[in-house]
Amino acid sequence: MATRPRISPPTATVLDTLESTLGAKPTRHELAMLSLPELDQLAGVLDEFWLTQANEAIPDGASLVGGWRSAYGSEPSFREDLSDSLLYYPKLLLLDPLANFFDNRSALPAPRGIRYRRCDGVDNVLHAGAQIWSRDGSYESLRESPVAAAARLAGIVNNLYALEGLIGDGVVVLRSQWPILARRRVQLETAVRHDVASKELQDFIASIPPHTIGPTSWDNLQGLSLSLSDPIRPADEKWRAEPFFYYIDKMLAIADAFDAQYVPSSDVDLALLRKKVTVGAHRLHPDAMLREVSRIAVPSIEVPVRQAAAIRKSSSDFEDWRSALRNIQRGASADSADELRQRVEDELRPRVNKVRRDLESSSLKDLVRTEGTGVIIDGAFGFAVSAATHQPFWGATAAVSSGVLQWIHKAYTRARPTGADAVLTTLIRDPR
Repeated sequence: MATRPRISPPTATVLDTLESTLGAKPTRHELAMLSLPELDQLAGVLDEFWLTQANEAIPDGASLVGGWRSAYGSEPSFREDLSDSLLYYPKLLLLDPLANFFDNRSALPAPRGIRYRRCDGVDNVLHAGAQIWSRDGSYESLRESPVAAAARLAGIVNNLYALEGLIGDGVVVLRSQWPILARRRVQLETAVRHDVASKELQDFIASIPPHTIGPTSWDNLQGLSLSLSDPIRPADEKWRAEPFFYYIDKMLAIADAFDAQYVPSSDVDLALLRKKVTVGAHRLHPDAMLREVSRIAVPSIEVPVRQAAAIRKSSSDFEDWRSALRNIQRGASADSADELRQRVEDELRPRVNKVRRDLESSSLKDLVRTEGTGVIIDGAFGFAVSAATHQPFWGATAAVSSGVLQWIHKAYTRARPTGADAVLTTLIRDPR
């Protein structure tokens, strides 16, 4: 049986630093009441923490999933994508949303003016780029309204505490991108100049159909390419693609700084990466495949983050589960949406049905999830999977005597699922 890769103990997190600075775990209301001087002080302390943290590689590496997922993975609207990632990658690197709130954008390239010549010979100049786009929702943009700034901070921290267990376990790793962008500013500027001058990369950008969403241009934008109807100055034409190149270069720089691997989150970003990188070590984030797996394995449109985190704790069983998903993904690389759905049906449905039949014929028959039932599993495990790790079930039954717990443990340590089937047992088991 495969063994689970060793994951080194996590170091201090941004939540640890936040609690140390404020004296205790803050409530959302307490954060929303912070004054402007208190916000400034907190920003200074966190900035020192992020500078120190920027010197630390992530033990055992991590996956930096691109696009909105990396910068907004803690937001409730992206929990579905986060749970997908947790079911696939051993460790995730997210861009610290607190660092993005208190960002120092001085290292970002200045907005380059793209000139469009009017019929009267005068230029209209259009400015775009990371310095402009990164400002939205930042402390800098809200500082004149301390109430709004504190409320935004409170919302970000509240979202992070929803992932507190994952962050504390080192499964979700948060890092500030800003020290890296500052330290590697010269290298990034050089890389972008080479990309802008590359005929192959420019041809790739030009080949993207006009009504297709293009590559990611910033953490919160994909495919944005503004233009005016007037003729563009020829010397400026190639610089319209600069934001796309800067984004991919900065993601590669961040991943390199923390010993992580950048994983594109869209087909077009993957294609752009392939143009830049000749080694085949990068994989597309498997969101479409995992959505199909979730649909087959559980009668729900999503797998909650709590459940995805719980599944990971099944030790080597989780590794077998990820291996099974990788096998499906490799075979489905050229599948259409319908072909992908059929492949997942063919490969997972028989396995799911067998596990369901086994559960229904066991003492757990009343706990089998039926079609239409919502999927909610807390941090504790079901009998079958927790027994597989030789740990007694410490849920609602923990109040009974130790003798009863021993009986329960014995009753559910008979024939039990292992490997990917143990994970499926967790997925289709009702948590009642």
